[in-house]
Amino acid sequence: MSTAGRRIREIRRRLGLTQAEFADRLKTTQSSVSRWESENQEPDISVLMKIGELGGLDPIKFALYDEEHPYQYWGVEVTVLAAIQWDHWSESLEWEEDDRFLVRIPTLRAWDNLVIYGFVVRDDSADLSYPKDSVVFGAIIPGKVESPSPIFDEFEQLASGRWSSRKVQELSPCHDDVVIVRRRSPGGLVELTLRKYYVNSDQERYLVPVSSNPKFASYRTPPEAAAGDTVTDEQLEIIGIVVCSFRMDANGERFVQSE
Repeated sequence: MSTAGRRIREIRRRLGLTQAEFADRLKTTQSSVSRWESENQEPDISVLMKIGELGGLDPIKFALYDEEHPYQYWGVEVTVLAAIQWDHWSESLEWEEDDRFLVRIPTLRAWDNLVIYGFVVRDDSADLSYPKDSVVFGAIIPGKVESPSPIFDEFEQLASGRWSSRKVQELSPCHDDVVIVRRRSPGGLVELTLRKYYVNSDQERYLVPVSSNPKFASYRTPPEAAAGDTVTDEQLEIIGIVVCSFRMDANGERFVQSE
């Protein structure tokens, strides 16, 4: 029996309910409960949350606790260290230390050897994929970004211990990935943008805009792309691949109280 099936049965028995009574509480059928407990069917995550709540447990933690579930509820602490912002030049990739912050994100087991950082989207240069004020989390290509110093006590272990001992996974973008691109000026100033990584039938690679705003279409999409628009452009450097995001779909000014 899976961990989920066993935990469902344990909650039902602890509540002193038959399968029929338990099903009635969940507004489902006795046969469904029987299939869950016998591992013949996996309940939806929303049902697992209801079961956890019924058992007096944290519903999200209960739903994602199963070791066989691909997502880890506890996730990892990720440093949000810079902004995705077009034509906003800075001397280095990272914000000042006081501006960085930590976010806990759920992760996949397959990400264990990825180095992940967060970036706040400050403008509409990626609004076809990520609205303004979204936070995107990118798997960083090894050697492209230095590990930031710890900014909170709970990050100490990751920065000083586990970080240095783990084997970092090699990465390369694939067709249709959204990538984090660093542009450098001759003076060494940098900015970050988001682009879609495009590979055509001739295996030529391009960085395609992800914005509806025409001013962000300086890298033309195939087939009009010129030679200077390919990822071999010396001023362009892919530093990471977006793996997940926190979206801000609501108008941020909607509920701002006026004077």
